[in-house]
Amino acid sequence: MNNNFKKQIFDKIHSQEITMYSKLHFLLRLGGLIVLAIVDFSLLAFVLSFVFFSIHESGQQFLLGFGNRGLFTFLELFPWGTIIFTIILLFILEGLVRYFKFGYRLPLIRIFVYALIITVGFSFLVTFTPLHSTLLRKEELGELPVIGGMYEAIHDSHQAQGVIRDTVVSISNQNNSFVVSHNDKDKDTDDGTWIVTPPPGFDLSTISIGAKVYIAGKITGNTIEAYGIRSF
Repeated sequence: MNNNFKKQIFDKIHSQEITMYSKLHFLLRLGGLIVLAIVDFSLLAFVLSFVFFSIHESGQQFLLGFGNRGLFTFLELFPWGTIIFTIILLFILEGLVRYFKFGYRLPLIRIFVYALIITVGFSFLVTFTPLHSTLLRKEELGELPVIGGMYEAIHDSHQAQGVIRDTVVSISNQNNSFVVSHNDKDKDTDDGTWIVTPPPGFDLSTISIGAKVYIAGKITGNTIEAYGIRSF
């Protein structure tokens, strides 16, 4: 039976139904898969850590403490496009892992979950490095081609969503209000001065002149009826 099986294999090889490859071919293929997996994982960790960094740097995480309105605004401003790209990269990584021998022993969902946990953990650690802050400074100096737009978008105006990031220039305890001003010298729509009415119970002593604040509220002309305020 064993001889018959061998004969069948050789017959298929001679008839080109089965193609033979050298050991070098498999080593090169394995090496290529390893390189692709490393590149994909690195790109995945970079993109996901950038999401963490951008949310923190822009102040959008403050919205989570502003009640339901803040939560809905946070979801509106969340970088969903970047997350979709991250998920695509994650599926590519999962597909590459399945080519390795140990990958066949694990269910697909388990491979995906393991890859997700490792990636999120590594990406979170990357946010504690100076990588993204360094790249942001390069973008501000005009020295970051290709991906500079990603970092430039971190400080985009979100006035349409009722969110501003400005500097306190005066405080009126008598009128229970304060004035903020923004001027990044680009003469766009986010430059200006606004009178801010804080939400009920807000303690004006928690802010000071010169402080940078993150404000969410209803913007009408040059006034803001805030429902959330946090100092950077």
